[in-house]
Amino acid sequence: SCDHHARLWARVDAMAQAEAGSICVRVHGDFHLGQVLVAQTDAYLIDFEGEPISSLDARRAPASRYKDVAGMLRSFDYAAASIARSDMMGGAHMDANAGADDTPGASVAPAEQRDALLTRFRQQASEAFLQGYRDARGTDLTPAADQEAAMLSLAQLEKAAYEVSYEAAHRPDWISIPLCALTELARNILLSAAIDAEGKTP
Repeated sequence: SCDHHARLWARVDAMAQAEAGSICVRVHGDFHLGQVLVAQTDAYLIDFEGEPISSLDARRAPASRYKDVAGMLRSFDYAAASIARSDMMGGAHMDANAGADDTPGASVAPAEQRDALLTRFRQQASEAFLQGYRDARGTDLTPAADQEAAMLSLAQLEKAAYEVSYEAAHRPDWISIPLCALTELARNILLSAAIDAEGKTP
């Protein structure tokens, strides 16, 4: 509705104000699971070219460090959504030990169980990554909790919007993944705004 649209933009504007005065740095720009190579106990980050459809100037420009944090969080969502999408398109996962006489499809996990596991993966992977990031960042670069929440939400919103544009141009059949994320992020932002408004009501 028009009311939701206005409240959402007002909230986004408020989140953007939270970045005022924050440190901007040179970021990876296209940080996701596919850009991390793990060898034994070491991890290597690759492909520092930035977002494929962004201009060279935009890729080189300093940005909020939460841009890369949001990129990895969105990557966890993509990983889970890709598995769910594969299952819905017929990529059933059979038990490797199933015998030739077993009923086809009998070992396929119910959709509800799959969705619950994928949701738990998204939550736990995101929480572990954020905690690891905060531990490595150190206290000297730690913003206030509400400022960090605003900057991270804004970065995720921007990343999901970019993904919609990218998928529309290159993989239209994947566009539902970022569109669903964009809808969920907007809903959470509006919910947060409503909670804050209730808290300020006399």
